[in-house]
Amino acid sequence: MIENINREHPEYIAQKAMWKQYRDLYAGGERLRTNASEYLVRRHREPGEVYGERLSRVFYENYIGSIVDWYAATLMRREPVLLFEGTDEGAKAFYNVFSENCDLQGTTVHELFRQRFLQTLVKG
Repeated sequence: MIENINREHPEYIAQKAMWKQYRDLYAGGERLRTNASEYLVRRHREPGEVYGERLSRVFYENYIGSIVDWYAATLMRREPVLLFEGTDEGAKAFYNVFSENCDLQGTTVHELFRQRFLQTLVKG
């Protein structure tokens, strides 16, 4: 049974490395610097210390992160207004609580959708 829980879908496995690269490029900064060896190829016959020096000096101007964040902020400038209609007071109370804490970690529904939207933009 545990084997089934930990098994990854073949499409996910095929895209996993690409999505990691996209997340690194979106985050930039120290995250990209720590993973620079995955993106900066060692040159033919390049001494290890020279390659290490290039890795320590890697620099990335993160335009995509700024663009994606600006687009998401512009699109989701105002929070949606949620109206719960009907006569079932228990359902209204449930959805009011749910909209303020939809993942039991304090995340609002608006913030959850914003996070998923950013993830969609980053991963395609």
